[in-house]
Amino acid sequence: KKVKLPDLKPSSSTSEEQMLKHGYLTYTTSCAWLGYSDQQLKQALREGWTMFRVKVGADLQVDICRCRFVGEMIGPDKIMMLDANKQWEIKEAIEWVTKPSEFKPLWIKEPTFPDEDMPFQTGHANISKALALLEIGVATREHDRVIFKQLLQANALSYLQIDSCRLGSVNENLSVLLMAKKFRSKALENAYGLRGLSELVQHLIIFNYILVSESLESRLVIQNTPVAIDYSDSSFFFFS
Repeated sequence: KKVKLPDLKPSSSTSEEQMLKHGYLTYTTSCAWLGYSDQQLKQALREGWTMFRVKVGADLQVDICRCRFVGEMIGPDKIMMLDANKQWEIKEAIEWVTKPSEFKPLWIKEPTFPDEDMPFQTGHANISKALALLEIGVATREHDRVIFKQLLQANALSYLQIDSCRLGSVNENLSVLLMAKKFRSKALENAYGLRGLSELVQHLIIFNYILVSESLESRLVIQNTPVAIDYSDSSFFFFS
């Protein structure tokens, strides 16, 4: 099924000024991997990070304790996200994420593995529908625009976690950003790991903000390299 993409609007000077002055909001996951100590989270807080993506899925009770610790550390006005790295089956994902819903995570990323879902879109749609009642979004990182299109058409995603290099080209990235605009989903770029990827993502998120989404609401980019620096109460991308 073909998707008619929205027309681009002229560049907004106000949006450009916003980026040049304040940068683009980022979050970190490097301090909250499975098995990492609480001290690493405390260090990240001292460095100025205020939004965290927490790895979950190994043990329910351990995960609940970790979410409680993170929530107490960052406070109720900060953002927590969860990442299961495709650990669960569909029913298991719904049951698990319901348990720590008291910590109000913004989303759960990659709750299930594609092989657990035939078709893939249906399972993610079921998870998304169930968790929407708890005001928890579903995010995933896929490898091409076709999969993203199918997931969006099935109302299976609230957030698109775009791995810019995995998609394979600038054009592929732009098509996904435009589809996110059409389906009113939030596109998030993944700049984890390599500095070269961070450099690419800078251009894509600026394009998305100024010419496509025109909004910073709940739009974050994962960032763990020195490009992100502290600005006031949050960490931001800055551009030179």
